[in-house]
Amino acid sequence: EGISILHQIQAYLPRIVFISAIVQALTLCIIALLLTLLWSHSIAGPLVRFRRLLRYIAQGKPLKEPIVFRDTDQLHGLAQAFSEMIISHKDDCAKSLSLLVAAQKLLDECQSLDKQRKGDSREFNSRLKELKTIYLQIKEIYALEKSD
Repeated sequence: EGISILHQIQAYLPRIVFISAIVQALTLCIIALLLTLLWSHSIAGPLVRFRRLLRYIAQGKPLKEPIVFRDTDQLHGLAQAFSEMIISHKDDCAKSLSLLVAAQKLLDECQSLDKQRKGDSREFNSRLKELKTIYLQIKEIYALEKSD
């Protein structure tokens, strides 16, 4: 009787091994699929948020806070580099704006001096030199942005 049971087990053993191998393969495929989904989500998620942020900026809306990714997200370097770029751009815009205000003031003074024409062209020429200096500073700011 024991030998007949062994023969039955021996007859079913290839099927059992085959079914066990299929179950293991399916389990590994499911685990691999889940890990792939999690990993791709950690890359695709930041890219989707980054694209949304770029559209927001393209509409002319100001960026109120730096971009932040989740701890589980990849591409943290991208968020940091973008935040640094925005800060640098804001600094350059602020410098340019203050220079433009100064240039406008000098331009107004030059127009006023030109209207008065009291014979003293030295003051007029010094104002024009200051205006040219401010213009060159503004040009330098934007030349640096284009070369980077």
